[in-house]
Amino acid sequence: MKSFYVLNILVLCLILFGCQHNSEIDQRLDEAESLMLSAPDSSLRIINHIPTENLSDTEQKARYALLKSMALDKNYIDTTTFDVLQPAIDYYLDHGTPDEKLRTLYYQGRIFLNKSDFDMAMQCFLKATVLKNECRDTLTFANMLVAQSILNFFSYQMGDYVSNNLIAADLYDKLNHDEYRQSSLIKALDGSIASG
Repeated sequence: MKSFYVLNILVLCLILFGCQHNSEIDQRLDEAESLMLSAPDSSLRIINHIPTENLSDTEQKARYALLKSMALDKNYIDTTTFDVLQPAIDYYLDHGTPDEKLRTLYYQGRIFLNKSDFDMAMQCFLKATVLKNECRDTLTFANMLVAQSILNFFSYQMGDYVSNNLIAADLYDKLNHDEYRQSSLIKALDGSIASG
């Protein structure tokens, strides 16, 4: 009977400790995320120095995958495979917050764009568009609209091209990203001229 209790306690301890996050890795991921916009090269360096074998569970693996994909993109390193992002796709599209889903769909769409698979890229962006009222990550949403507008341009959907860029310009304006705002306004103007 005593061995039965010891076995149950041992199993319970394994479950409890096996499900806990590695807090040191969480801190490093937090640091990488905080540097993503201001110092993306430092963010990528931090992420690259995290040993992937120490990631504790699917949620932490998904966060690592998404942050690494973001850091690669912010450092202008285009990828054409889903090797890095796949854990985020597997976890966040079913279990993530609206912002996690938005980011995952955006970077999934960007990879499809890099592969010139425009149909799949548009599907990702359209799924992300549905999240517009639920997400708080305005910058990623605006970036997604601009990426989607590229597909609109190539498929001669000038009305959507102009509309996406105008909405993105308004979002960038609210975020005080003047350079992005001006770029989107210029694209909208070009699309208006091209469509007559």
